[in-house]
Amino acid sequence: MVAEVHGKDSIIEYYRHADVVEEYQGLRAGNLFRKLRTELHAEKINGILAEQKVSKLLEVGIGTARISRNLQNFEEAWGVDASANMLKEAKKVLDVKWTLKKCDAFRLPFKNNEFDAIVSTRFTWHFNKEDRKKLFDELQRVMKPGAIIITDALNAEVKRYGFKKTRLKGMVFTFRYTPETVKKEFESYGFGEVRVFPIMWFFSVIRALSGRECGKKLYFLLRILSRVPVGKPYDYLVVARKR
Repeated sequence: MVAEVHGKDSIIEYYRHADVVEEYQGLRAGNLFRKLRTELHAEKINGILAEQKVSKLLEVGIGTARISRNLQNFEEAWGVDASANMLKEAKKVLDVKWTLKKCDAFRLPFKNNEFDAIVSTRFTWHFNKEDRKKLFDELQRVMKPGAIIITDALNAEVKRYGFKKTRLKGMVFTFRYTPETVKKEFESYGFGEVRVFPIMWFFSVIRALSGRECGKKLYFLLRILSRVPVGKPYDYLVVARKR
C-alpha cells in the first residue's frame, strides 16, 4: 500500500528536497498532456488578470515557475515558496518583474491589504480542511478589498492516476472538488463572487496520445479538442473576490 504524505508540516518538508524538485520538473513538463494543461491554465489566468487590472501580483507556492513564467497583465509580482530548491529553479526562468521569497505560506511576510491578485495552483488542495481554512485566512489578509484569488481545483468526478514520489515513495494528500463544493468552500471563507471555469475537456484522449510523436497539426487539433465541452473536464480554475 502506498503511503500518503499528509499534514501541513509533512507536505512542506517533502517539497523542500532536491530530488522531489527534480521529479516535479519532469512531471509538470514531461509530456504533451501536462504541457497543454499548463498552457490552458496560463492562458485563462492571463485573461482573468487582464480583467482585474493588476498592479501587484502574488503567486503562492510558485514552485519551479511552471505557471508564472507564462503570466502577463501585471506591473510587479512576488513569488513565494517554502523550498529553496524550487525557488532556485524558478529564478532561472523569471524576468525582472518577479521578486522571489522563501517563506511559509501560512505566515506571509507582507502587510495587510497589499495585493490586487493572488495566483496559487497545484498547492492549496494538498492540505486538509483545517489547514486550508488557515491558509485562506492568511491569503485574504494580504489581499486588498476587491482583490481576487485564482486557484485550481481537481475534478472529483473523474478518475485520477496517482503518482509516486521518489523520496518518500508516497502520494501527497489531494482534496478534490465539484463546482458546487468548491463554491461552497470559498463562500465559507468569506469570499464574495466565486466563479468556476472548467479546464481541459477530452483529457483521457489527450493523455492517451501524450506519449506519441506530436507534430504541429496534432497539437493544434488537441488544443481545439480540449476546449469542446463534452463529458467531464479534467479540473477547474476558481476565481474568488475578497469582499
